[in-house]
Amino acid sequence: MEGLRLGQRVLLQAGEERGGTVLTRGVDYDGGWAEYAVASAGTVVPLPDSLPFEQACFIPDAVSTPWAAITSTARIQPGKPAGIWGVGGLGAHAVQLLRLVGAAPIIAVDPLEAARARALEFGADVALDPNDAGFTAAMGAATRGRGLATAFDFAGGRPSGSRRRDRWAPAERWSSWVWRINRCT
Repeated sequence: MEGLRLGQRVLLQAGEERGGTVLTRGVDYDGGWAEYAVASAGTVVPLPDSLPFEQACFIPDAVSTPWAAITSTARIQPGKPAGIWGVGGLGAHAVQLLRLVGAAPIIAVDPLEAARARALEFGADVALDPNDAGFTAAMGAATRGRGLATAFDFAGGRPSGSRRRDRWAPAERWSSWVWRINRCT
């Protein structure tokens, strides 16, 4: 085990690539909820002693899920508008990660006022209520009529009502941790 030592604190990644396919632990193979798991050295990350397990436990899911959606699946480019539906755990991290990669503007969409406030605090340029009568106009204004380059659904479930694609400016790509990417026209 190069770079690791026996007894070292490590964080287990949420998945691994096998034969060109990314597999998720606990979904594609066992070990997602295990107290102990066998893992190859390439699927663990050293954990600094200063970072408690209780705080680090979010990294393999709440951070790596939106990171993979943003960088690998959607391949966000700087200066391209991105929308985030659902600003809970995954969506809140997505706002910060989109800011990190340079997406602009970042538009958060959530029916909860507290979630919208959190999105703005974390770096969203605009936070919209999908149930607001002026939602479509506000989305158009936020993107200066360009529409979204990519939309992320971190709310889960089927898109209906306020999350229907015909309710917001056209997006080139739709990405979700639940569904595959679909081209939107």
